[in-house]
Amino acid sequence: MAKNSVADWSTTANNNTDVGGINIAEGCAMANLNNGMREMMAQIKTLNPVGSAAATAAYQPLDADLTAVAAASVSVFSGLLYGLTLSNNTGDATNDIDIAAGIAIDATNAKFLKLASGLTKRLDAAWAVGTNQGGLDTGAIANTTYHMWLIMRSDTGVVDVLFSASATAPTMPANYDYKRRIGSIVRSGGAIRAFVQTGDLFLWSVPISDEFTTNPGTAAVTVTLSLPTGLVINSMVTVGLEANSATDFRLLVTSLSLTDTVPSSALFTLKSNEISTPSSDVVIPTNTSAQVRYRLNLSTSSAIVSIQTNGWQDTRGRLA
Repeated sequence: MAKNSVADWSTTANNNTDVGGINIAEGCAMANLNNGMREMMAQIKTLNPVGSAAATAAYQPLDADLTAVAAASVSVFSGLLYGLTLSNNTGDATNDIDIAAGIAIDATNAKFLKLASGLTKRLDAAWAVGTNQGGLDTGAIANTTYHMWLIMRSDTGVVDVLFSASATAPTMPANYDYKRRIGSIVRSGGAIRAFVQTGDLFLWSVPISDEFTTNPGTAAVTVTLSLPTGLVINSMVTVGLEANSATDFRLLVTSLSLTDTVPSSALFTLKSNEISTPSSDVVIPTNTSAQVRYRLNLSTSSAIVSIQTNGWQDTRGRLA
């Protein structure tokens, strides 16, 4: 039977003695080999008619399916953030931050933003694309919280990093249309405060004493912690209570988003007397002003409340 299409070809090589009726058996004319090769190319082409009108029509549903799959994949990876670890730059720890390579989905869960290699960005200069360039979105440098934004311009695919005092709406450079907050830093005393990041955990290189008060009374006390502002984060603090009294004191530390509650024998964070002066590591959500609240159940000149701020947890949009 003539081998008029690939479907007619045999898996036994010796049975393939012609192509489209052209003899290619042992001892055939040399011209038949050339003509046979041309016939083979024509037959194979029919299996992949790229560029033809029929092929375009046939592949359109597949293109639509792939587009749908891509869109679905983006939604499946809502909140994705991998790598992009922040660290103080060793060359200029006062003003510069290093950002490790990584990938994240943008804040609207529409585009993947990939930083292929690490960058160093300067807080003391206006933003410019590239490493060792300025990173400030607008205004003059100040002692405040700066939020780190991974940004991309979709027309070129260029990805960079931006500093902004805004936790929600940075001033984007021209043509950059996608963004994702990847962390926050604090500038205090004219320098970026030293920290260490491990995943969602940020720890101050040196803990900070934010409260050490004798006899705070029984009314609720709001404490501003040395942490990033503009967003709700989980503060990592060490709380201490010293009473130097035979009476049992109760201290309750809470988030300002919860009901202000008087501590009692059944409801407290720490209890203390002249025998016991406890301390404990506590995780308390802040408000957007980096504040938490505490209350004592008794008032006395012997009571001392202390709060040491160690760092914070920031999911950076992964969970919401």
